[in-house]
Formats: sequence, structure tokens, C-alpha cells
Amino acid sequence: MYHANTSAISRGAGHSSCAKSAYIGGDEITNEITGEIHSYKNRHGVEHSEIILPSGIEKEITPQELWNKAENAEVRKDARVGREWTIALPHELDQEQRKTLAQNLAQDIADRYEVGTQIAIHAPSQTGDQRNYHVHILTTTRKIDQDLNLTNKSDIELDRKQCAKIGIPTSQDQIIECRERIANRINESLELAQINKQVSHLSYKDQGIDKIPTKHMGKSATQLERKGISTAIGEYNRSAMRFNELKTALQATYNTQNVETSTERELSATERAKMYLAKLQEEKAAKPEETQDKRPDQDRQKQLLEQILARKSYDQIIDRQKKEKEQKLEQQKALEKDYTQTLKKGRGFSR
Repeated sequence: MYHANTSAISRGAGHSSCAKSAYIGGDEITNEITGEIHSYKNRHGVEHSEIILPSGIEKEITPQELWNKAENAEVRKDARVGREWTIALPHELDQEQRKTLAQNLAQDIADRYEVGTQIAIHAPSQTGDQRNYHVHILTTTRKIDQDLNLTNKSDIELDRKQCAKIGIPTSQDQIIECRERIANRINESLELAQINKQVSHLSYKDQGIDKIPTKHMGKSATQLERKGISTAIGEYNRSAMRFNELKTALQATYNTQNVETSTERELSATERAKMYLAKLQEEKAAKPEETQDKRPDQDRQKQLLEQILARKSYDQIIDRQKKEKEQKLEQQKALEKDYTQTLKKGRGFSR
């Protein structure tokens, strides 16, 4: 799964780069402006954290120093004091490979925008998806020089007019370019690890893939989910993933059998799933020995389908398109009715 999002750390929203650094790095940092101590030393799941500066800068700096420089460089109450990238790391990579990839991703950003960065690699929570390895890359909004002073705003922080004035792409276009470079860097790492897998920065729609995309879970939702508290976005993502898995399983099954009547083609995904489960039960009852030896994968498919069909949230997702079609038909019928009435009125006037 490809995931690479970015957001600004805004003082106007009550955030600070010192607090963010401490949180993602499992560290303790004091904001020298407010005197507030941000301590997350007891946090679990941080595999690795370090500061990465643009190539050519030999001096070193600590998170405490870097992010207080970032805070002190801004005077506005609504200033952007940092930028965060959250990037999924392939779970197929081992710990050292994930670390190298994260370092390369941060170095790319540091060199491209001449900014100071901090990486923090997070492992999956014990109760969450065990594939959820990811890296947080926190960057300064200003360029950093050889003496570790923060100077002008980096290109990605400039507004549309400023970008046009110096002849560079808008910040939104730059973000798209960054997402593409991130995908390329991830694919390089997968290839080096001899893992036959590729990711794309394009959406499912742009790739021509008929899947429901998941949504990014923010800090609050993630914390609640880790405590075993269900959230709306968590339920949506679980439903979307179950739907995509079910669709893949159904497609594989029907492609293998290569038998599908015109009636079956018109069935909803839920009805197809129910038909498939019924067929599995019939086969098991008819040939128990053959079924047991033959299909270890079918047990997994059956379990998956039963789990999905038991949830109303899944039905809500797969029936969405059906409801939209029904609404369009109703609108069309209403238009046809109005058109017919208009014609009748017209005939009346002609007489």
C-alpha cells in the first residue's frame, strides 16, 4: 500500500514543532519560548529517530536545538513552524532496510528544499495492523545554512503568487512531484531487496484500479484505535479493506471457474458472496475428503466472506453504487414525466 501525506505544523492551530518532534521521536523537548516541556519518553514503537541535514553540512544539531530554532525564527501567531510527511514503509523490508529507506527519503527532501529534517520510524502497534510500518519526516519551513542558521522560507512553503514571481511550480504541484519521487525511492528499495512488488503515487482511479481507497488516520483516531476504541475512520478503512479483499477473492473465483450467466453478472457483490458460500457448503457436503485436500485457500476465502457479510458497514459500501443508479433512474423518469406533460400542454395550446 502506498501512503505519503504532508501537512503543515501551524502555530495558529495550537501546534508546535517542539511538541511534534518530541511526540514522533519518543523524546523530551522544552519549548524555550513558552517554557512548556513536551515529554514522550515512555512512548513505545519508535524504532529509530535522527536528524538529517542537507548534504554538505558537516555540523551536527540536536532535536532540542533544531526545533527551538524553528520556533524562534517565526514571529507571527499563525506561523507555520514545521512540515510533517507521513510515509508508509513496505512491511516486506527488514528493520535495517526500512531505516535506510527512511534516511534516503529524508535526505531527498533535505537536499531538494535545503531544510533540516528529523525522521522517526514507527513500528505497528501490538493491537493494530502488523504491516503498518511508517516514517514521520519533520522538516523546517526555512532553509538551513552551513552555520545551522535558518534563513528564507523553502520553496514548498511559498504561496501561489510568490511561486509565480520566481517561476517555480505551486506548492501543491511540488507536493505531487514529491509523492512521485517518494514512490520511485520506495520502488528502488524494493528492487534492491529483490521483492517483486511496486507502488504508485497515483490514485486507484488514475491507475484504472477498481478499489475503494482507505483514508489517513490522524493522531487522535490512531490513539483511540490503539486503546481498542473504534472510530468512524477506522471502521471505514476496515470496511474498505474487507470490500477490496472480497472483490479480489470473488474475481479470482469466478475467473477460475470461467462460468457466469447473464443473470449472475447482474447480481450485487453481496448476492455473489452468498451464492459462493452456498456453493462451498454444497461441495463440502458432497465430497468432504476431496474438499479437505483440495482447497486450503477456499477456507480462507470462506472465512473472509462470512466475516464481511456479517457487517452492515460493508453492505453500506457495496450498495452505494446501486443507490446512486436508482437515484439517477428516478431523476430520469421525473424528467421524462415533465417532458410528456409539457408536450400535452403544447398540444392543448395548438388546438
